[in-house]
Amino acid sequence: MSTLITQTVQSSTSAAPVFKNSSGTEKGQLATAWINFDGRFSDGIRDDFNISSITELTGDGRYTVTFDNAMANTNYCVVSSGHYIKDDSQSGNVGNAREMGAYILTTTNFKLVVTYNGSTTQDAANIFCAVFGGN
Repeated sequence: MSTLITQTVQSSTSAAPVFKNSSGTEKGQLATAWINFDGRFSDGIRDDFNISSITELTGDGRYTVTFDNAMANTNYCVVSSGHYIKDDSQSGNVGNAREMGAYILTTTNFKLVVTYNGSTTQDAANIFCAVFGGN
């Protein structure tokens, strides 16, 4: 087994690098974007990659997440999860956001909605999204 130690991996195209096995079969890709943010905006964006901003749409629990660098297409996948409160010391609705999902995918942004019991939109303290594809 060999170990590759390097500071930079650069793709030969504008797409993100892919990982292949010895027979050339693709085995994985890097995330093209990801974000950890506070949907209540008390902390805002905590950390991210390839995300320029988040804005809240009308009402609680609806956001636009905008990319730093546009996707080449809208065939990407957004994986999201979240938690209503920041830690166990806070009272109120404790637990995971019941439903969270992306909709209206464009090359420059996507919309995200967070709901409680599938009906009431809500701002969550911890929202996490990872984007794969779109290159």
